[in-house]
Amino acid sequence: MRTEPKADFVSKLAMLLVCLTGAIVAKSFANEQSKYPNAVRLSADKGSNRTHLSDDSQDSTGKAMIRLAKWSKGITVQSLADRQAFIYLRFYEWNLFDAVRRGEHTPGKDKWPWVVSSDGKKAVMKSEPMQMTAEARNDGVVLNLTVTNLSDHDWPETAAIIPCLSPDYARSGVPVNPRFYDEGHERTYFVGRNGLELLKDREIHFRNSLRDAIIHRSSDKKGTFETFSEKWPTSDRDAVSGLMVRESVDGKWVIGIAWADFLSAQGHNPRKCAHLSVRAGPLKYGQSKTVRGKIYLFQGTKEDCLRHFRRDFLHRTPCGGARSQGKDEK
Repeated sequence: MRTEPKADFVSKLAMLLVCLTGAIVAKSFANEQSKYPNAVRLSADKGSNRTHLSDDSQDSTGKAMIRLAKWSKGITVQSLADRQAFIYLRFYEWNLFDAVRRGEHTPGKDKWPWVVSSDGKKAVMKSEPMQMTAEARNDGVVLNLTVTNLSDHDWPETAAIIPCLSPDYARSGVPVNPRFYDEGHERTYFVGRNGLELLKDREIHFRNSLRDAIIHRSSDKKGTFETFSEKWPTSDRDAVSGLMVRESVDGKWVIGIAWADFLSAQGHNPRKCAHLSVRAGPLKYGQSKTVRGKIYLFQGTKEDCLRHFRRDFLHRTPCGGARSQGKDEK
């Protein structure tokens, strides 16, 4: 009696089981990677013909293309279109001009009770002095920040806090992302009088409409501040809108941070970050203020990001109502 057919059948069955097992393991691994974007390793970008993501909160399949995760100092923003497209929001690093604490320039606080939904679409932080929601969109993350003055003093109109958007928090034990480095100071921009202007050094670019009030606080009444001008000299190029943008090293992606009410734009610090301050004042004790913001992360250029910003922010108040364009906006 011939036994070869039976042997062939057993062999083929074994191979089929191996393939099925491999597929199940691969799918499980992919699911875990999407749940924990910080755990992915960086690899060389092979390039592809990816299409530009839409501006809606979901793609055509009903799936949001940005995922959020928690890390020790804030939230991670991760694109599902490319595992090398991620950025960190540290909330928050510094206070300016008597916000929270008395003083020209004082340390902020970056330990807050963040909770991220199981699907990674929403992050919430709630505390007495600060509350924030972050909701995923295809082109980034919509932010709503509420600040309450619980200090022992009123905050002036120039009071601000500085969150940090950065690709490099290696000291905190999370993966770095060299794709969004700008070592040569060639791809980071703020919005000035002439539109997008290159952020060349570590200068701080104050909001044009508040410049007089800010300069009045300086020790020489010319823009020299004892506590930070050595590292962040005051620039004579003012910012006119609350947006900072950086293009990726490969030129395929863009990151950005925006606030509807801001005080200054500054960057190129040791963590290769972008500092766009949120204006928290004027605020009396016990009063609260809500400011809209957005983190941008999508395939495109700096000009694309500026268009998204104009769509999202211009002709609206910091809290969402309608208004006309201000004199310091582009």
